[in-house]
Amino acid sequence: MSLAKKIVAGFTQVGLAIAALAVVIQVLFGQYFLTGDFVANLMALIRQIGDAGMIGLIALGVILWIFTMSRSESGSS
Repeated sequence: MSLAKKIVAGFTQVGLAIAALAVVIQVLFGQYFLTGDFVANLMALIRQIGDAGMIGLIALGVILWIFTMSRSESGSS
């Protein structure tokens, strides 16, 4: 089970790094990276969470809790 958690944590970290790279490339160069307009998709997700009111706030808290748990279990800081 520990190996599975490490693998999932590794994929999560790689995914977050690719997402950050996509935002930087699109902001600096105005070009899409890999899957298209990442910044617009990210803004739409944030808008949907904001429009959901209290449920969106709870969902955001759960998402942040999951990310902090996976980072603390993988030994990253």
